[in-house]
Amino acid sequence: MPWISVHQEVDGTKLRRLYRAIGCSKFEALGILNFLWFWGMKNADETGLVKDADLEVLSRYLYGCGEDCQLDMGKVVQALVDTGWIDVVADGFYIHDWDTWQEQWYKLQKNRRLDAERKRKARQIEREAAKPTPKTPEPEQMEPPVEPEVKPPAKPKPDKKSYAEFVKMSEANYDRLVKLYGKAFADACIVELDNYKGARGKTYKDDYRAILCWVVDRVKEKKPGLLQQSVSEAAPAKDNPFREWGEQNG
Repeated sequence: MPWISVHQEVDGTKLRRLYRAIGCSKFEALGILNFLWFWGMKNADETGLVKDADLEVLSRYLYGCGEDCQLDMGKVVQALVDTGWIDVVADGFYIHDWDTWQEQWYKLQKNRRLDAERKRKARQIEREAAKPTPKTPEPEQMEPPVEPEVKPPAKPKPDKKSYAEFVKMSEANYDRLVKLYGKAFADACIVELDNYKGARGKTYKDDYRAILCWVVDRVKEKKPGLLQQSVSEAAPAKDNPFREWGEQNG
């Protein structure tokens, strides 16, 4: 049975901003977050990305959870976006810090899968050991050896470069960050992600995506004014980091 974790850190500035934006109590705001995370267990991947669904789908779900509630669920969902509990991206939206809130659940699932695979292999070894040893056929009865199937070589992955102890990405993605935010701000994002991963032992499939999803917002909060200064110094051309994917999907 799936379960969610409610961390003490939830009760903080973001929660206060949420219940003030909605116009409800702290208890109601925390309940809304719990229902958001319940929905995420079936609709979000391990990174918190929700595909093939939009905010209207989430609004309809919340309406069903609060049939006797007087709150406007469209306003509730918009407040979740405005206060940083939901991050909207080109191909869907992310439940912010999902991998942090639900880390224990995914660890449990991973351990269960590893344990099931270990038991499966042990049973397979037992079955193989119980089989009788086949007799070696006479030379004239032996069939010619089967030629091994030649598989095509795997496509090479783009080389990734280390920009910090725990942060790697391709040079093309780093250049995109510099073009979007300027070098000073891009490097500050790399430092923030490096410290976060080093302190918590976290890993991401794509550090560049992680920076776009939540590190940019965190650096904006910690270092207000740095983005404007960095962009002014670099004067990059405006670009859309999702353009190449959007054009392919469109």
